[in-house]
Amino acid sequence: MCVALVVAGGLVLGYALVVAWPNMPSLDALTDYRPKVPLRIYTSDHVLIGEFGEERRDIVHFKDVPDSLKKAILAIEDARFYDHGGVDLTGIVRAGFVALTNGHASQGASTIT
Repeated sequence: MCVALVVAGGLVLGYALVVAWPNMPSLDALTDYRPKVPLRIYTSDHVLIGEFGEERRDIVHFKDVPDSLKKAILAIEDARFYDHGGVDLTGIVRAGFVALTNGHASQGASTIT
C-alpha cells in the first residue's frame, strides 16, 4: 500500500513537472525582475507635476513593510508559511485530495509563493 502511494505520488509529481515546466519563467527573468513604474515629471525645484504610464506603483523594500501588514497577509493566505519555508507539502496533498474528490481545483497549496 505504501509503495503504491509513493509510486502514485511520483507519477503525479512527474506529470505536474511535464505540464508546468514549459510555462515556467527562466531564472534570469526572475532574478532580473524590473516592475513597471510610471514616468514622473518634476519641476526644477523637485515638485511632482504628474505621473504617466499604465501602472502606478512605488518600490517598497520588505524591511519597510509594517509588521502588521506582513502578519495580516500571512494570516489570510498561509499562516504556516514560516513553518514550511514556501513549499507546503501538507497543503499540496490537501489541495490534490480536494481536487480529486471535487473534480476540479478549488483551493491552492500556498498562494504567497
